[in-house]
Amino acid sequence: MLDCQLYGLSPGGHHLTNILLHTATAILLFLVLRRMSGALWRSAFVAAVFAIHPLRVESVAWVAERKDVLSGVFFMLTIGAYVRYVRHPWSPARYGLVVVLFALGLMCKPMLVTLPFVLLLLDCWPLGRVAGGEWRVTGEKKGKPSALNSDKLRFREHATKSVSRAGPQPHPECARSRFIGVRGSTLNHLLFEKLPLFGLAVASEWSRFLPRQMPSSRSSRFPFPCAWAMH
Repeated sequence: MLDCQLYGLSPGGHHLTNILLHTATAILLFLVLRRMSGALWRSAFVAAVFAIHPLRVESVAWVAERKDVLSGVFFMLTIGAYVRYVRHPWSPARYGLVVVLFALGLMCKPMLVTLPFVLLLLDCWPLGRVAGGEWRVTGEKKGKPSALNSDKLRFREHATKSVSRAGPQPHPECARSRFIGVRGSTLNHLLFEKLPLFGLAVASEWSRFLPRQMPSSRSSRFPFPCAWAMH
């Protein structure tokens, strides 16, 4: 509706907005990959393939698929906010930002319900939050450590000194998290950490499924406004 107020019925303006949103998504993807992996050129290659892939370009060319392009922006923003949260746990403000961005993405397109599972995969690699893992840093040059190099070295030193009967100890950077116990980030801890995200995903699907189970809007038995059943 905002596009119609700005551009009217001219298709050029609507396509321009899609292009800008898609460009922002590709840039965010590059920044997130660069932050997580430390690999500059490989991150740039993946972002470039994403930008020109026919499945992505189709959504840009199809004005009615604005929801797909816009949800992609919030998808990348959520991952970026999550990486920022992981590096400085436990921060309610940073985790709250992850939840808010995820909620906005779900409102754009419910397909983002899979995002919590994507975050679990990122916990395994390259974030290395699973007990016994490590921060994976690639693409480094001699004498020019990446932004995560110090985290990697500190983790290795800590892991070497903490091998005992008690099992693996948490990463020093993660020790402040409420969800990290003395035995490190187990799968249970990581799942518990993402309960708010799973709750939003379930609520999103429930809000889509419930109106379909209600009687017709013409029936007096329907207890909700008709607009609630429109998706």
